[in-house]
Amino acid sequence: MQDINLNISINKIIENDEINVKLYFKYNDEKKELNIYQEDMGDKQLDFLDSFIFVDANQKAKLCKTILLFTKNFPDLNKYIIDKSNAKNIFDVQRELNVPYHLNTFFNIVKKHLKNTLKKNEKELNIIFDKVYDYVMSKIYHKIYPQELDVMDLSLTKKTQIYSWIEPNHLMKKNYNYNFELVLPDITKYFNLIDIEKSPRKKILNMNNIFESINSLLQFSQNQTLIGVDNQMPLLNYIFIKAKPKGMFTNYEFMELYIGDKIKKNEGNYLAQLKSIIDFTFSLTPQNLFNITDKEFEENCRSSVNDTAK
Repeated sequence: MQDINLNISINKIIENDEINVKLYFKYNDEKKELNIYQEDMGDKQLDFLDSFIFVDANQKAKLCKTILLFTKNFPDLNKYIIDKSNAKNIFDVQRELNVPYHLNTFFNIVKKHLKNTLKKNEKELNIIFDKVYDYVMSKIYHKIYPQELDVMDLSLTKKTQIYSWIEPNHLMKKNYNYNFELVLPDITKYFNLIDIEKSPRKKILNMNNIFESINSLLQFSQNQTLIGVDNQMPLLNYIFIKAKPKGMFTNYEFMELYIGDKIKKNEGNYLAQLKSIIDFTFSLTPQNLFNITDKEFEENCRSSVNDTAK
């Protein structure tokens, strides 16, 4: 990996409330400074900002230029993963460079600028900021997210296909007779959206939708007996295998890296549960299941492999 340091320096000129963002990079021993105001972006604007009332139209133009040039000049971190056999991946690089912190610094300045230049209350301001955040993260997504499928993602998808024969009675002693087919289409859609969306915020929202859908289904059994936490995880494992999501190992790492310090309690719990589900699928053996012998397990897996190969 090339030697690269990333630093975002924000200089605020009090007189006219102008924000000035500089990105500093270091390639090997050669330092490079990019002042984003050195480029002319013409009349390009962020369309979603057009509907918002700015105190000063000139400040809106400056903000748009800042965001557009910031996303354009942000370094492509995929280029610094030169040795593919190296255990260090793009997320390790981002941790070393403290990229989430630098991005958070930039977003804090943008949010403060929005607050000073928009006639909006706190709730409306947060909605606008979320749109700015999603825009920036989607624009730099290809620079901070792996552009090739991770071997762990391929392995995880293959395992969900091999274990497609598993039923609820294999994962828990008591069968609550839920019709999982009612929620499986929506949950599969949310898993697909996690893989498709480029903003960590939107990925996390879809993760929340998955667990909230499952929790609603599992809240009570047919005889109104509350399902405990010990029984929820086996059922979550079952739905994960049936949904056969793609790219979940890498998406988990991405969400874990960018979920932020101001994480809601339920989001932290859901992310931890997702990691447990992924680990369970990777390490699944006959000893983790009920109502099946080692021989039956091997035969069912072999049959799934043959069906997949057809």
